[in-house]
Amino acid sequence: MKLWISGSVGATAFTNAMKGLNLEKATHAALKEMGNLASIYEVGGIEITFPPIPPYCGPLGKVMMNSLSSAADIIAELMGLYRTSIHLPFGLMGSQISWELMKTAIGLSIEVEEKSWGQIERFVMHSSTIPLLTYLKRGDYSKASTLDSNVRNTITTCEDAGIPLAIENLGDRMGFPGFSHLFKLPYAGGCYDICHAFIHGDDIKKEIAEHGKRILEFHISDSLMTHGQRCNDTHCTFGRGNVPILEALDTIGSNAPNTPIVIEVQSGRSFEESINYLLINNITI
Repeated sequence: MKLWISGSVGATAFTNAMKGLNLEKATHAALKEMGNLASIYEVGGIEITFPPIPPYCGPLGKVMMNSLSSAADIIAELMGLYRTSIHLPFGLMGSQISWELMKTAIGLSIEVEEKSWGQIERFVMHSSTIPLLTYLKRGDYSKASTLDSNVRNTITTCEDAGIPLAIENLGDRMGFPGFSHLFKLPYAGGCYDICHAFIHGDDIKKEIAEHGKRILEFHISDSLMTHGQRCNDTHCTFGRGNVPILEALDTIGSNAPNTPIVIEVQSGRSFEESINYLLINNITI
């Protein structure tokens, strides 16, 4: 089993900025904590997460970008030690500014990669960036065209860099059936989030079995929500919610045993407790 740790650096930075804390120091601390945990538990890799698109559009967004840029040496060092994926900003891609911000994030990531001994294995993009079917159903063909163009530009940019793009499911808002046609493109694949699928009532076993060969990465966390409740996930510690963690891992092992599984929880302590949950249940990590 190839377990990875997620470092939601952008999200952590945004939260701390709202609390009035020093953003640069908070960003550096989050990265160092992720590195320490990765070393202690000998994880297979790391995923670094940018903040969502909306904050980028104001002064806070510029501060956040600067804080991530200032941490380039730390990120480069981690990238040299661990297999790395980069979770791009998430938000709607229906405007030119959104595409420009996405392009900036990709460019910043590649600049860091060039400083490192390692390399970026994939970019991950939320499927909420491509509610294409929604716009088509509404007859809003202009937005649908812009979305399609922006997404394809993102894929092309990743392809030019030689880095695959994994598009992440978000349940009923945009599950795998809504964008699996993009998997036909050589540098596009899927990122399957178990918690997203669960809270939106998706058939996890069926979808993993059907798309397993084109899934480039899995995300997994627990949730206090019930199956099909259709709300935001909370990235809970394993065993504290209702997501069938062990069953999901068994399904992944049967269909995509070599695909990285990113543990997405809210803190270092939560990560450690999640690992312990797996060990208690005789899961080899």
